[in-house]
Amino acid sequence: MIKNEIVQKVVSYIYESVRFDIRSKSIFLLISIVLWFSITLEKDYETTLTIPIRYSGLSKSKTFKEPTVDSATLKVRGRGRTLFSNEGELFFQIDLSNFDDSTRVYLNPENFVNFSDRDITFIGSVDPVFIDIKLDSLKLKRVKVVPNIKLETDIGYTVSKKGDFYPKEVILKGPATIINNIDNISTYPVEFNNIVSDIDATLKLNIPHSDVVKSSSSKINYNSSIVRIGSYTFKHLVDVVNKPKGKLLSLEPISVELKVVGAVDKLHQLSEDNFNVTIDYNMIDKSSKKAPINITTDTELEWSSNIKKVKVTEF
Repeated sequence: MIKNEIVQKVVSYIYESVRFDIRSKSIFLLISIVLWFSITLEKDYETTLTIPIRYSGLSKSKTFKEPTVDSATLKVRGRGRTLFSNEGELFFQIDLSNFDDSTRVYLNPENFVNFSDRDITFIGSVDPVFIDIKLDSLKLKRVKVVPNIKLETDIGYTVSKKGDFYPKEVILKGPATIINNIDNISTYPVEFNNIVSDIDATLKLNIPHSDVVKSSSSKINYNSSIVRIGSYTFKHLVDVVNKPKGKLLSLEPISVELKVVGAVDKLHQLSEDNFNVTIDYNMIDKSSKKAPINITTDTELEWSSNIKKVKVTEF
């Protein structure tokens, strides 16, 4: 009788405490959730998991001709707590040591691996049921890199130095039937518009069949010098070639005016020695007494002259 009264008083005390105390309510709710969760995790369940597929035993002289399947779903049975976390401990293992060419591998309990210390049973329902694996000889090949770039400077600017990049070659590694047909590799298309300053960019390589072909580098460093356009005007004496010995000639005019337009840094390196201005005595027109001017130069810059012919007077 006394015990019942004590129990009733304790229960009544707890009830009244929880009834009006939010903090106590929260504590008891949390305890209830933990107890429910612990009980639930001890029960057996059947569920579907997605686990990775690992390939082993591939010969060093072989490689995959096509992309491989990297995961599969399957139905398993186990306690709730054992199924809660399985990362890196459950997977399918496919041994390729006995295969030289194409093969079909079925996913079944024989290649299901459980590295955990938990009791998890494979009960079937695998997707995909099988995997078609295609192998090829492994080949390495050095190929040239071709930047796929469209560059336009702003008005009044030009490219001073042809774009340079590194690396200029890469080594491709992959199936021989694919690698044999690749002679060069380009970057993804890139446009530089209205450029007024130097370019220093990283460009990504467009690797063909990148799912099975690997490259020693996935990008290149590209740079180009951009400068203002300027002009340089100077006079150059006209020389006569094939002139008879002892023959005296008078030229009018005796010099031509040359105008060179281009990158200012290249103009600073320019001099009269870069041009050769001549007329050929044998090309003098007998009636007009004029000869065409021949101008040669080693510069790649644009240039023009103020006259095309000179008048020749013989003495």
